Amino acid sequence: MLEFNNRKLNIIIGLVVILIVFIFFAGIYSNSSTDTKTNSYRVSVSNVEGIKIKQDVSIGGYVVGYVSSIGIFQNMPYLVLNIDKNVLLTTDARVQISNASLFSSTKLINIINGIDDEFLTNNSYISDSTLGVDLDKLLNMIEIYLKQKNNG
Repeated sequence: MLEFNNRKLNIIIGLVVILIVFIFFAGIYSNSSTDTKTNSYRVSVSNVEGIKIKQDVSIGGYVVGYVSSIGIFQNMPYLVLNIDKNVLLTTDARVQISNASLFSSTKLINIINGIDDEFLTNNSYISDSTLGVDLDKLLNMIEIYLKQKNNG
């Protein structure tokens, strides 16, 4: 009788272990396939200062994706943007980067769609990026101008 209970207990423990392993691998699989809902686009930029991985990317103030990586290719910084697959970007779309506020180094990343009838596909290159008014540089230029004016 004791041997039968030990066997029953071993079977239950074995089933629990198998269930835990199955849940573990199911979780890994679901986490690895989370980006199947986005398309990736690469864009060269002149400056990545203030941009962070996972930073929001918007169209007209509505968040449509995030920055998935930042790198350098041929001595030029670039961003990889993961954008919701339901969002269609025209082939003449451009990326605009601007300061979040007057005294913030944090940047806003906004996509401006163009008027082309054709759309970019996954892993496409967005060929146009513009840097909005860089308030840090503007304030530095004003400061230098005022110093020169006061000294001269």
